[in-house]
Amino acid sequence: MFQRPANVDAALNLVLDELPVAWRDLPRQVVSGGSAHETVLVGQKAAVRIARDAGVAARMARRQRVVDSLPDFSFRTPRSLSSVVNADGTSAVAVEYIPGEAITSGTGDPNQLMDLLRELWNADLAPIAPFVAEPLEYCGGDTWRHVMEERVLPLFGSSYRGKVANSIGALGDVISRGYSSPVLSHGDLAGHNMMWQDGVLVGVIDWDLASLSDRSTDVASLAAWHGFDIVERAVEDPQVIRDARVRFASFPLQNVAFAVLNGRSAQEIEQTVARAEERLARR
Repeated sequence: MFQRPANVDAALNLVLDELPVAWRDLPRQVVSGGSAHETVLVGQKAAVRIARDAGVAARMARRQRVVDSLPDFSFRTPRSLSSVVNADGTSAVAVEYIPGEAITSGTGDPNQLMDLLRELWNADLAPIAPFVAEPLEYCGGDTWRHVMEERVLPLFGSSYRGKVANSIGALGDVISRGYSSPVLSHGDLAGHNMMWQDGVLVGVIDWDLASLSDRSTDVASLAAWHGFDIVERAVEDPQVIRDARVRFASFPLQNVAFAVLNGRSAQEIEQTVARAEERLARR
């Protein structure tokens, strides 16, 4: 679905030039074909992230500064092992390899999730604030509502537009209420961004969407993977849970906004809208 980054080998070689010589002969494996980056593992020493387009490349250095400014949590984060290099518009950076794998969807220890959230919410924001993204950056940032109302809503069938409008309004209420007391938010705290070994959380990767947001942001992401029944046992504040449910309900709309803003093909946008309508139909 996504094109391989141009000049990927040149960018990879520039990164390898900054790593220990002995690492250059380690086996390499492409492990990610996502929408923003291609990731190449270098043995079990480094993960090289290679930007898929110029827009991502321009943001790469700032996003890596976020990771390098994070405090020392009880879990590992992918600190820089190289500078951000550029090969004719294709940027790359080597970060620490973090072992582990995603925990099975619908499972998880509420106590560990509670500890994770507490660490994030208690983090000192001052070192991180200059580098984080805007909340909802990937679907419009501070223009998210305009994007939703003017570019996303009209894409839905008439029978769904009332539900879409209600979801947009509810999300606006959460944002206006919650951003007055921001905390560190990872932004995509689910699935393969959380690395587990033997039932223990050992690392959190992919901090590209990190922002200063409200507590419901990461709770909603956790619930999307682990389920609200588990997450509700990790979060004591019922208002945060209510707000997280609103955010969770808006995820399909956010996916449509991302596709529109990033120039995805008409076919891909139609498919994203169709999936969102399926979700809306089940409410």
